[in-house]
Amino acid sequence: MRPRPTLRRLAAASIAAVLAMGLAGCGDVNAGTGAIEKLEAVVGRWDETVGVDSAGHNDLPWAGTAEATVIVEEDTEPARVAEMAGELADFLDDSEGGTARWMFLDLQIGEFRMGVSTDGDRRSGRLDLLDAVRSDERVEGGFVVSADETLARVDDDSVATDDAAVSLPAEGAERSLRILVANDVPLDEAFSFARTAAVQAPELDDLAVVAQHVDGRSAVTDSEGTAGGTSRSAPPTASLGFAAAIAAASDVMSVVATSDSLSVRLSRAADVDAVRATFERQAVGVGIGLEVAGGIVTDDGTADSAAIAVAGALDGAAGVTSVFVSRSSIEVVVEEMATVPSAVGILSGEPEVSALEDITIRTSPYSDRRVSMTTGPDGVAALGELADAAGDEPTITLLGSDPSGVRIEVDDTSVESLTSLFSAIRPVLDDGSVFSIRGDDVDGAQYAQNFTVADDIVIDVPEGSTAGTADFAVRVRAAWAASA
Repeated sequence: MRPRPTLRRLAAASIAAVLAMGLAGCGDVNAGTGAIEKLEAVVGRWDETVGVDSAGHNDLPWAGTAEATVIVEEDTEPARVAEMAGELADFLDDSEGGTARWMFLDLQIGEFRMGVSTDGDRRSGRLDLLDAVRSDERVEGGFVVSADETLARVDDDSVATDDAAVSLPAEGAERSLRILVANDVPLDEAFSFARTAAVQAPELDDLAVVAQHVDGRSAVTDSEGTAGGTSRSAPPTASLGFAAAIAAASDVMSVVATSDSLSVRLSRAADVDAVRATFERQAVGVGIGLEVAGGIVTDDGTADSAAIAVAGALDGAAGVTSVFVSRSSIEVVVEEMATVPSAVGILSGEPEVSALEDITIRTSPYSDRRVSMTTGPDGVAALGELADAAGDEPTITLLGSDPSGVRIEVDDTSVESLTSLFSAIRPVLDDGSVFSIRGDDVDGAQYAQNFTVADDIVIDVPEGSTAGTADFAVRVRAAWAASA
């Protein structure tokens, strides 16, 4: 017999302060965390347990909530999975589950996650469905009536990691079925399998199912509107038919097909107009809403010709990850701050940019060094100059600019660091413009100062301000003076 692995835990607990009253027979005074501990005692006896992703909340003495996903080894046999699900159902169904209210309890086997039910018939149907999707070689993962659509990942030390949960695109099919199939499996084939397999669980008869490529780019569902999470509607036969016809006419990157809509992304933005002209009216005629985008460019259907032309020039540009256009506005998403000057160079070289109203260049909100810059056509070149000047300053965590001024956030507010920053960017700041600097101080607090750009800046510290605020103002003034 294999040695039982040490149970590893990823848990978030919200614990209300309580008084130990010493009352016997009333359950756990910390109901939420107590329920999690009871669950861990149960699954800790299983050889196959990898970890528990859990949260217990102690809202009041002897009252709280709990939720958990028990993660077991991916090669666990179906019969053993059924035993585990039954044991977890028994745990929920009697006092062993504690006095907390269980929000959900899921069981995850490798890349497959299933919601545990105390209803024997429902549990049996879910297990049959889980076995069907796990045993099909085309299916690489899935969710069977699970609480949500994330998978708790584990590293080599069997510890669930915070940053490894996989968030799937499109609206979810939680409490229904979503399967993740290999990228080379045709969508119509994947959907047919999902709908047929769902018969194993009668509770899904009236619910939509989703089949999705494992890379997250393409999906199909029999719901109306966005994919998944809604009532079952007509099969997506018409949408998939249009998807096949479009793929025969142009290179297609991704498809999301529903009962009444089709979203297609082509490989080239230049092909969008032709595809729309050929298929849009036909799709509307049979009740299918068709959205077509190309390359990295997405428009909402209202973009004017100038915005589309400028966006097309950015399609395929190094470091540009996506472009959104609406009416006479364009938003350019870049990989990093260092990409801004090259993107600005492309924008500046397009004659149609003068017809735009708003131009935004930004990075992902999750970037370590964020950029969020908005201007009109006359200010495009200035954005590139600002990003170029700030690019070598490692302390910058946010570079922002709009018609109201420039704002920068830093992770080092020492005089030396601020002096280096101001020396780099002062040459590209306009006298009389508003500048904002914000940063975390050594005491853990965050301070901010706004001032008007000039040779000698004036910073007013309101009466009653904290010593930290006043000290930050002194450092900003000193650094500005030293950067002249």
